[in-house]
Amino acid sequence: MNVTSCENKVVMLLDEMKVNKTSRTEYLAKFYDYLDIAQKRIAQTKPIVKTYTITKTTSNNAYDKFDLPVNLYQINRVYDDNLDNVEYLYLMPNKIALNGNLEGNYTLEYKAYPVTILSSDDKNLTNLELDEDACQAVPYYIVAQMVIKEDDQRPYDKYMSEFDSIMSNINTDNGPIVRIVTGVRLF
Repeated sequence: MNVTSCENKVVMLLDEMKVNKTSRTEYLAKFYDYLDIAQKRIAQTKPIVKTYTITKTTSNNAYDKFDLPVNLYQINRVYDDNLDNVEYLYLMPNKIALNGNLEGNYTLEYKAYPVTILSSDDKNLTNLELDEDACQAVPYYIVAQMVIKEDDQRPYDKYMSEFDSIMSNINTDNGPIVRIVTGVRLF
């Protein structure tokens, strides 16, 4: 889903509530802030997994420090070209240390926050970084947040309920799982 189609769905949901033009303009002025919040909240449930390559040469240091990507919120693992895990130290707030004796390319696999979209360009075709099944929840979350301060809380409850329903049904698997099942058949 791209930003424009998300915004169109938000407008459709606001029209469903029969929101007047003035209120709708005020709501849409906050669209990009709510979009950022929605993406980050959903990414906690349906992670965006990315990789980052670290090129390292041998050194006399016990450990060599490297900067981490700015959108990282959790390291999954660090591995070498043979997919063997490599020991590392996570140094707050945004560095990683690898053993000084190591040499070669190493891959950091991590969970990332989605990119913050700040543009209000009318033709914003930037795709959301979330998976398509998770993107379906974004408009409902945004509209729920837009109407939270209204006197009547029923629209908020309705849209948050729809958001929760979509979130409970998204596939959180990050790849195929192989299971070997053995057994003895008795007759």
